[in-house]
Amino acid sequence: MTGQEYEKAVQYIYSMLRDGVVKPGDRLPTERAIAETLGISRNSTREALSVLLAMGMVQRRQGSGNYVSDHFGPALKQMIYMMLAVKSTSQKDICDFRKYMEKATCAAVFAREKENDWYNGLEAILDRDTASLEEEIERDRDFHYGLIAETQNSFWITLMDAVAEVYREWIDICLRKMNHRFRAELEQAHRGILEGLKNENLEQCHRAVDAHYTLIDKAMEEEHTMKKKLVIFDLDGTILDTLQDLADSTNYALAYHGFSERTVDEVRRFVGNGIGNLIKRAVPEHTPVDVTNAVLATFKIHYGEHCADTTRPYEGILPLLSKLKEGGIQTAVVSNKADFAVQELCERYFPGCFDFVVGEREGIRRKPCPDSVNEVLKKLQKTAEQSVYIGDSDVDVDTAANAGMDMIGVSWGFRGREFLIEHGANKIADKPEEIWEWLV
Repeated sequence: MTGQEYEKAVQYIYSMLRDGVVKPGDRLPTERAIAETLGISRNSTREALSVLLAMGMVQRRQGSGNYVSDHFGPALKQMIYMMLAVKSTSQKDICDFRKYMEKATCAAVFAREKENDWYNGLEAILDRDTASLEEEIERDRDFHYGLIAETQNSFWITLMDAVAEVYREWIDICLRKMNHRFRAELEQAHRGILEGLKNENLEQCHRAVDAHYTLIDKAMEEEHTMKKKLVIFDLDGTILDTLQDLADSTNYALAYHGFSERTVDEVRRFVGNGIGNLIKRAVPEHTPVDVTNAVLATFKIHYGEHCADTTRPYEGILPLLSKLKEGGIQTAVVSNKADFAVQELCERYFPGCFDFVVGEREGIRRKPCPDSVNEVLKKLQKTAEQSVYIGDSDVDVDTAANAGMDMIGVSWGFRGREFLIEHGANKIADKPEEIWEWLV
């Protein structure tokens, strides 16, 4: 396949749309028909259709063929999400755009010819009784969509619908968390916009739009500014790179008792559920319990003496902890590593950084049970909603879920990004500074 063939197919389909040979909703010719018409390969045609599909110009219907899209909003929405993902735009940029476009929407409505009482539909939306918060949110959404629809400009409607779909996700979260007074002030701003429209007073509309978005900006700022008061970290693979020391002590214990050593990658897979499980996984299958316990005892002695030989904090962790302290956010460590080692390592590498540190202790259930996390919450007098758990493994994902708190996975640890995604992590930081960005 050549680039010229691919471009020829795209231009051919575009010309069919431009010349009205096909219209939105129409079925396109088959891949074979396009390839034969242009004298190109079917692979080139297939590639062109795939690109147009990704752009939102074409829809593929299973068992039926390819159709001209009659709705480009989803493609625009995905483009906005991509811009956010690569940081070529920001939430603030989109919110500002939405505000200025809503002012322009009012002007566009004024500029078109209208029937008397054209605003009755918008008024009916605001007059709807609401018996629940969800109905209030739906009324807010319908009012803004209705306002855009009153422009009767298809390009405007498509563009603003796509922006609004992204924007609404943030606003709906804010509305669910704001009190009744806030929502009453927001409804008053809606009434102000409507009154400006009825009076054909653009300045009045603009004042009401400004009042509306001042409320929204304040709500979003409160939502994002230090919304968490406590950050609880896992230790191994999250803030400390302990893998080599764990592997060295494991292999020392295995060799001491006549077993073959394990690779570092094998030990990487074994860690996460406490040193007891690490050793159970490291010894050969069907090893007697008393022998496994003897290997564990040897490991504990060796690791107690060598737990800091090569262990180091991950790059960026110390600056993150400093920022958290400056921001008034408390920090703690909850680990499945033996408590004596957790205390020693935190004191050695993070002196004075944490408000509370706990490891594995007799009589306390290990992670993913939430016991130690709940102990931290009680000790520091914080709720699960005020807290976030940071970790690198499936155990950490489950621990946060069992404790009822948000979780941020870290891709630099013992498991990696794909593993975390597969095990349910919704937020994954690739660098420690991203944790700070999410928190503030």
